Amino acid sequence: MAGWIEGSGIDWLLGEAAPDADGAGLVVVLGRGLADQTIAGTGVAAEAAQVLHRELARPSEVPGVGVLEAQVHVSCDLLHTLVVLQGRPQAVAAAAARLERLLLDPVGIDEPEPVVTTGHPFPRWGRELAVLLGAGPATLSADLPPAGQGSTDRLTAWLRAMHPDAGTPVLGAVTHESLVGCCFAGSATRLRPPRLTWRKRRPGSLETTQVDHLLATRAPATVAGGIAVRLLAATLDRALLLSGSGQRDVGWIESRIGEGRAVAVGTNQPVGDDDDGLPQRDLVAGALETYLGLASEVVADAIAVEQTPGRVDVLTGPVRTAVESLAAGRLLDPEDVRRSVAAIGVESVRDAMGQVADSVVLCVPPGAEPPESYPLLTRDDPPPARPTPSTGQGVVATGSSRHRARGSMQGEHRPEYLTVLRDGPSLRLRYAPSRRARLGVREEPFDLDRLVARIDHLSSYSVLVDDADRRITLPWSLLRGAASLRQVVEAATPPEGALRIEADGGFSQTLDRRRRRVRKVLIGAAAVLVLVVAGVLWATLATRGDLRQPAVITEVATGRTATLPNGSRATVSAPRVTRVAVGSAGPTDVLELSLRFCGGGPTMKGGTDTAARNYLRPSSFALEGTPNGGPVTGASGYLGDTELAQGECLTATLGFTVPKDLPSAGMAVRYTNAVGDQITWRPVTLDG
Repeated sequence: MAGWIEGSGIDWLLGEAAPDADGAGLVVVLGRGLADQTIAGTGVAAEAAQVLHRELARPSEVPGVGVLEAQVHVSCDLLHTLVVLQGRPQAVAAAAARLERLLLDPVGIDEPEPVVTTGHPFPRWGRELAVLLGAGPATLSADLPPAGQGSTDRLTAWLRAMHPDAGTPVLGAVTHESLVGCCFAGSATRLRPPRLTWRKRRPGSLETTQVDHLLATRAPATVAGGIAVRLLAATLDRALLLSGSGQRDVGWIESRIGEGRAVAVGTNQPVGDDDDGLPQRDLVAGALETYLGLASEVVADAIAVEQTPGRVDVLTGPVRTAVESLAAGRLLDPEDVRRSVAAIGVESVRDAMGQVADSVVLCVPPGAEPPESYPLLTRDDPPPARPTPSTGQGVVATGSSRHRARGSMQGEHRPEYLTVLRDGPSLRLRYAPSRRARLGVREEPFDLDRLVARIDHLSSYSVLVDDADRRITLPWSLLRGAASLRQVVEAATPPEGALRIEADGGFSQTLDRRRRRVRKVLIGAAAVLVLVVAGVLWATLATRGDLRQPAVITEVATGRTATLPNGSRATVSAPRVTRVAVGSAGPTDVLELSLRFCGGGPTMKGGTDTAARNYLRPSSFALEGTPNGGPVTGASGYLGDTELAQGECLTATLGFTVPKDLPSAGMAVRYTNAVGDQITWRPVTLDG
């Protein structure tokens, strides 16, 4: 009987294995995720996941049995790091015991290979998440490169902190009763409320340059809430299809936080009503009205789908139940979920649909007029009252430059002058069309007491972010009086709140040109600053190629694991030559290699299918360095066309027909996909 077992260290959920499962399965949910990173440590969660995957995938010597190897999947989310082990019970138990040892004493682990993404489940959705949750490491890491990795001390501290004895909540789930208590037997579970909290916001629009984003929202973390999200995606998908813009495959990402779910809905390619591919905001707003008016028969059909046995098994599976329990801060009973599914009604789904609609953050292009029913969300909530009085007002720094008109992503640059003033812990950025202008002047406040992050682009400029996700940019290379202002900003930056990343080369060159021009113009004059508009610069940061899951070209040693930007992992190992009957040619020499591939999250790259990095086909692989007949297809155990779900793993054989006299060196296996990724495993050599 499935259910929670207490008293064996951490709490364990005993679940039933799927009928086609290979051996036993074990899940450990470690309650440290992206929200637990510091800004300075952005990337350490993904780095730790990579280390755990590599170490747990090593073969284990089991007395009386021999050398065994477990199948391993490790990924990080907003609130947790997930470890999934599968294989023979002895192999799984050995890998689980190694996990506990690693977290107790991670000293001496091999240096990890650099990760190319933060492993965020919502890549490029940081601005939308910040509207729902407020700004912090969990939201900012969606748009930042993993620049905080590479510190051994930070990595080992992170691994130690994931052990339950450090106070981190940890839950386990198994499909084989003998595995209960196979790790963390001397530790206790300490569940806690999630460290992320929901912000109350009216529905509205948010400016974004991501042309494949439609909307973000909060949904109830209930069965009815799940149905409401699927109905929303289906309604948007149908609206886009009927508009004549073509099939766009609307999909969504979700993650539970307490009693709600953060949901991001997008398309697999840009959706537009003009040549720039800007989102059809009015169409999406109209689809939301249709969504709330869906016929009861449509809602009932969606409920019927949710009540099918296969779907119920997914909702009550051990991985989902353990993950959801940690995110909820309490143990969830799979049988309660089954009863909820059986009792779900149309009205409860409609109530959840209303809650989803009331939290919508509609994505619109910068400078565009938002739909009337979804006004632009301004981050103008008042700052908290401060007990200490102001320390006086004065000019901190000034300078001058030119920048694009506010909200404009294209078109002419215009001059604008800005003065930075300080009033106690507050900065005021005063923009004017000319040095002495009295009309057309605007001001933007920024409260340093609410500063949560400082993103430094070498010495060129810094982006400051407060807890409401207001952002300003300070281009130090242009500022007169920069030293004084920098001291103020550095003093206000929280501990571990600064991240240093490589500056955009084009921007740095522009600053150099502007600085030279400013010096010529302002010799002997009073300094006046024009600050480049913060929103435009941050949009530039967020749309750089390295933040949009770019194509990866890398080379790894045969037998090592390579990770794609969406989290998919691939390993090619164990080359050997065998005789195989290929087609009508009879027995033929075939170079075989073992392939292990685990599906990752959605591919976030404009113009590309969201599942592109989870598609596998024989033609994705090629053997280099010797004449060969290409990949073998159709033979038992060999790779065929496959699509993997996130977290789903496949073990298959790659085969290439080869001549009898293979070279002793120079061979390699290359993987490519539709996104342009390229992974090469080298060298491919045969033992003996």
